[in-house]
Amino acid sequence: MQIFFHTKDVDLEDADMEYMRERLEKLQKKFFSESVQFFVNVEKTRGDLHGDDLYEVSIRTEDGPEHYFAEDRRDSITNTFDVAYDDLARVIRKERGKSRALLKRAGRKIKQLLRRKK
Repeated sequence: MQIFFHTKDVDLEDADMEYMRERLEKLQKKFFSESVQFFVNVEKTRGDLHGDDLYEVSIRTEDGPEHYFAEDRRDSITNTFDVAYDDLARVIRKERGKSRALLKRAGRKIKQLLRRKK
């Protein structure tokens, strides 16, 4: 597993990087192979109407032919990462569920064809 961090207009603390690394390791263990690559972009964006700074975090995942992406904007780096992480996990679960359903449906069709030939 490789994790690449890219920052713009923000200094990422070691504690924040370690937190992100731990969360991504859990995702890797559950859904991906050892060769997965995560690209985490952290950027400080222009403030909202009240002048508060916002942080944008995007997470891109590449594991062979599988590519996933999620991003979000919030008021703190960890909060933004958590929301983007949850979106990414939801997208992965949904996509994996679709492929499993397709395999099950194909298996049922093959069984039906084999039963008819007997």
